[in-house]
Amino acid sequence: METSTLTFNQYFEVEKLIQDQTKQILQNRSHPVQKISDIIAGRAGVHKCYHRNFSIQQSTKIKNSKIVLEKSQVNLLSCTKRCKSLAKIKSILFTLLVIIHSVKLFTIRKKPVLNVLIFSIPTKNESNTKIYKFLSERRISKHLRTKKAKVLVQKNTSLSNIFNRGNITSTRYIPLYLLRNQCSLKSKSYIRKIVLKNLIEFLKIRNCDPIYLCNKELIFEMILYKCVNLKENIDVIYTQSNLRVLSPISYAEINNYTVRNLMIWYSTNSDLIYKKKSIVFNIHRNYLALDRIDRHLVWDNCAKTNLAKLTTKKIYICGSLLFYPRVKPNRMQDDKSFRVLLFDVTPQEDTSNDDFPNPNQAMNTIREIVKVIEDLKLESNKVMKLFIKPKRTYQKYHSSEYVQYIRVLHKQRKLKLLNHTENLYKVINSADLVICFPWTSPAVIARELGVESVYYVSDSNKEWKLEHTRNIKLIRNEIALKRFVRKCLSAELK
Repeated sequence: METSTLTFNQYFEVEKLIQDQTKQILQNRSHPVQKISDIIAGRAGVHKCYHRNFSIQQSTKIKNSKIVLEKSQVNLLSCTKRCKSLAKIKSILFTLLVIIHSVKLFTIRKKPVLNVLIFSIPTKNESNTKIYKFLSERRISKHLRTKKAKVLVQKNTSLSNIFNRGNITSTRYIPLYLLRNQCSLKSKSYIRKIVLKNLIEFLKIRNCDPIYLCNKELIFEMILYKCVNLKENIDVIYTQSNLRVLSPISYAEINNYTVRNLMIWYSTNSDLIYKKKSIVFNIHRNYLALDRIDRHLVWDNCAKTNLAKLTTKKIYICGSLLFYPRVKPNRMQDDKSFRVLLFDVTPQEDTSNDDFPNPNQAMNTIREIVKVIEDLKLESNKVMKLFIKPKRTYQKYHSSEYVQYIRVLHKQRKLKLLNHTENLYKVINSADLVICFPWTSPAVIARELGVESVYYVSDSNKEWKLEHTRNIKLIRNEIALKRFVRKCLSAELK
């Protein structure tokens, strides 16, 4: 018997086990949903209560490089009382919201079905205009059924988006939009009745509490997509490597599914990174291999090779995919300064030393980069400037120690902290050197724009399994990084 704390990279394997157990529990109950979606069942395994308690409550047996759960699924799927209460309140409020939207009668005519539905975008601050221009680019539009994209995107609407008319519409929640505009009065009445019944049955669940995370799907969405007729010219666009994003692809019967589904990969860091001494877990029945995705749009041949191991569907190389237009601005040369741009992947608060990146590893990486830049300032005639761009805005779930460390360096003027919303093409194009964590996307964009780039992580002892997969240099210690940056400086001086 071996008790182990699972790392993030092993959750794929555990999700499969939780998915099977959750489906079995729910199917043995008198539950309103006749068929439990694989996607829904799998979501219970990534619930925060599960993550918090797994290493304490759950014993695991490792057999043939696979995880076997030893204790009962009831203990495994246990939520806190606070979480349980909040879930009930949210479920009731959500049901009321559905009913209110179903009785709105001001929509006399059903709006035409838009041919591109976007359930997830990388950043919600991008304007509708930029999203539409991205989809209109030849490398993207040629994969759509129709020549002209009519887009419905799920994101918070802003004043700048309200006035965007014509071919793109924003909504906070696509299913409610479809309920208002695509359902007949008869269907709306049917949905109201079933949703109320589902809520009552849903609140009776006791032993499988993390499934409360899925209240929208179980109460409403499965019913909705049986009532809404999505015509054959619909293209459901994904931007995440995670099919748990709410969408009809999760629920419809595959034999009756006529909607094309494109997954647009807006990131290249899909490779699993783990310590060399850890056990490698195989991924079985991964959601990326679902037959419901017709084709994948990826950045480069490396991404295509990796994805081809998981799916037999068509994969197309399209260059960088960020949901705003791919532009190559004129490069401004500044002979007096050397600009180093660092892309930050912020570690989370609850990560351990077996996670990549963890707070200690991330801080050591930043510390070594800052030291190299400070040392080379004394050697070079150029003004060395270091900028850091976070991938996302700093949140409570991020490592407070790491965030505070970055802010201290910013106050000390050892680096300049950029806004997370900065246009990647613009900031990369203005840099002389781009430094990234393995195997994040900005390094690939830099290569695309002709800017020198390098992967760097503090890993002098080479504890981590980092196989070189792209023609971008990987450096793992401070001495080698200093040598590399000095060489870049010499090239600039010439």
